Amino acid sequence: MYPNDIKGTKLLSYEVIGADDKQWLYLPALKRIKRISSRNKSGSFVASEFSYEDISSVNYKNYTYENEVKETIKNGKKYFEITRIPIDKHSGYSKQIIWIDKQNYLIRFGEYYDKHEKLLKKVSFTEYKKVDDIWRVIVIDVFNIQNHKSSKLILEKEKIHQNIANNNISKRALQ
Repeated sequence: MYPNDIKGTKLLSYEVIGADDKQWLYLPALKRIKRISSRNKSGSFVASEFSYEDISSVNYKNYTYENEVKETIKNGKKYFEITRIPIDKHSGYSKQIIWIDKQNYLIRFGEYYDKHEKLLKKVSFTEYKKVDDIWRVIVIDVFNIQNHKSSKLILEKEKIHQNIANNNISKRALQ
């Protein structure tokens, strides 16, 4: 189902509102933990078409919004179409256009544009599940328009609101 060299990979993200998230990646094949620099957000996540930015938490405060919300029909369903501009100067994107399902307010599709304003990726958020009464995406498909490669991300285990003590956030705990 997935390459053996990334089997068991773990990502720890610590969201900091109004600042860069803190991220660490455990690579079991290398028995190594890597700190993800906020300046490397556009870097490839485990040699996939996803960037670290793509798998970071998404907070509406990290974007400005362009124009008014449009109501559109895509694949026979009604969506809100929103254009958002990342505030972070280290973002790999100039803008993102997202389509939000009008019935449940979940993001279903996205188009991400590179720093030269050319379409870079098409993203589909194909499956969600409730985790602690919060809808969380668990299957994401991405297609890179520029190199014609695709990747699928399946989140098998996700925990939120764990109230983890600071002394339990360590490299050893991630392993």
